[in-house]
Amino acid sequence: MTRTRAKRADGESANAAQARPRHAEKLSRERIITAAVALAEREGGDALSMHAVARELGTAAMSLYRHVRNREDLLEGMLDRVALSIIHPDPKADPSEEVVSIFVAIHEAMARAPWTIPILMRNDGTSRHMMPLIERILLALTRLGLDTRSARETYIMLLFYAYGDALARAGRIKSAEDAERPDIYAGFPAIQRTFAGWDAYAETYEANLRRHLRLLADRAAEQDADASDTFN
Repeated sequence: MTRTRAKRADGESANAAQARPRHAEKLSRERIITAAVALAEREGGDALSMHAVARELGTAAMSLYRHVRNREDLLEGMLDRVALSIIHPDPKADPSEEVVSIFVAIHEAMARAPWTIPILMRNDGTSRHMMPLIERILLALTRLGLDTRSARETYIMLLFYAYGDALARAGRIKSAEDAERPDIYAGFPAIQRTFAGWDAYAETYEANLRRHLRLLADRAAEQDADASDTFN
């Protein structure tokens, strides 16, 4: 009888161990961030909440606050992980090449983790690990002849271009020339000449970025020439 009870108890202990919930695993900041990233990759950044991450881990939301202060702290931890994955390019003597190489590295990171883009666009979080790259971009734009205000505005424009291009390429968003809408350009000859048969993804982000910077450098040179003529 005693032996039978002992066997039953051993069996119940084994079953209990197998049925042990996931939250029995020790929580840590890194484990919470990993779960949050997995959730964002699967359902998008908008799905992120402390309760959703807690469900992902099989634990109570309050237990997360021992490791992350709040949702903003969690988002910063997630963005830190992406920022740390960026390989910093070697410095370039040509300021245009410096800007291109850094933005290409940032774009590649965002394309790998498109869930970061809505978070960044809403300014819900940032990563201090991005600061050295941003500093280099602004210094390079200054070397291109831009003043502080123009450098800031150009940086923001190029950053939002990187956001949009990475998001579009990640989702392969269909453009208006899709075959299912062959009549969309009817009555609009300028649009038809410009966009009919155009493949939005044929050119790389890097090629388009170089084109933007060439135009920017040409404009800065023209402004310098105009200023020189004025003083002469």
